[in-house]
Amino acid sequence: MEFFGDYQQTVTAIGAMAVLMFVQALIVDVVGMRSQHLPGSTVAADHENLLFRVSRAVGNTNETIAI
Repeated sequence: MEFFGDYQQTVTAIGAMAVLMFVQALIVDVVGMRSQHLPGSTVAADHENLLFRVSRAVGNTNETIAI
């Protein structure tokens, strides 16, 4: 347990990021199913389209995860 105490903030941050990414993936899946989006096809670049916006949010998270 001492090992976890030394890295508690790091483990908490990684856990929070994992939860965030899981929730984002669920939201993208639900929005994609509700909009009857065909899997594997591209999402039209339209900022009024909710599917485009949530897929870009996931993309932005993936781009910054390394930081």
